[in-house]
Amino acid sequence: MNDRLIVVRVDGGFCSQLAFYALAKELEEYVNNNGGGGIIKLDLTWFEIHGKDMYGNFDRSYVLHKAFPNICHYAKASQEDILMCKEGMEIDYKPNYFSFPLYISSYPECMESLFKYRQFFIDNFCPVDLDSIKDYIDEIEQTNSCAIHVRRGDLSNYCASYGYPPSYEYFSKAIEIIKSLHSDTIFYFFSDEPDWVLHELIPNIQNIEYKIYDRNDSSKGYLDVYAISKCKNIIASQGSIGYFAKILSRNDNQTLIMPNTCGLYPRVLNNIIAINHGITMDKCEQDVNEHKNLSLRYRLYIKVFNHLKIKLQNKNII
Repeated sequence: MNDRLIVVRVDGGFCSQLAFYALAKELEEYVNNNGGGGIIKLDLTWFEIHGKDMYGNFDRSYVLHKAFPNICHYAKASQEDILMCKEGMEIDYKPNYFSFPLYISSYPECMESLFKYRQFFIDNFCPVDLDSIKDYIDEIEQTNSCAIHVRRGDLSNYCASYGYPPSYEYFSKAIEIIKSLHSDTIFYFFSDEPDWVLHELIPNIQNIEYKIYDRNDSSKGYLDVYAISKCKNIIASQGSIGYFAKILSRNDNQTLIMPNTCGLYPRVLNNIIAINHGITMDKCEQDVNEHKNLSLRYRLYIKVFNHLKIKLQNKNII
């Protein structure tokens, strides 16, 4: 065993995994620039023990090696590695300083790391099974396509970390905005519950040309992100997929519309529109105040929410 070891615990879906990898990459760069000799490994036991969404219905498999086959992937930490690092220095955030061995145990403040290596991830985002959706990508790229991501599953009801799911009115308003940009837009729906989209959401939306993308199951969310990133524009719901698809997109002119309660994501990208999705700002602030004892991952969201609160006024578009 190497006592100059850093173990980063990884959990969640594709987007969370990418954020953890970005943190590991930044730590590796820091070590190499300050004497070297350190080793980065990933604790993947969450996928072996749990590997499901919060309701235990949809798979959450470790997929970065499939989404980014051409980059250097960190070795899986053994139980001996994990125990040694936990006995050394264990923290639950991106460290300003640390000593070896180091174990990062919770969701890090790693959006900064992700943007630092954004071009690296864009250049290497080439999933191994891309041929399975090549015809779909060709169609998306040849039309005025707009992806609509509808997160359901464990976020189909209120969730402390993400709030309430967007309303029908949110999707209608977002579609109205995109159609004002391109009247011939074709809307491509991506969802973990495509039947709900077909029978519940679409009947509440009028006058659109649409297709429901249902080729992938929840274990291949990275292919959804890839396809969404190729669309001319994106309408996101709560969760990370819409936002991460824009991060990984090569199209700088792509417009992203997102719920205004998604203030957890930095507004550092171009062409982002936030829309009130039916929940008042008073209710959002009440939710924040009721969940001040959450883990660091959720406290980070609250911190950013409070920072942006002055901008998130209760009106249709902000």
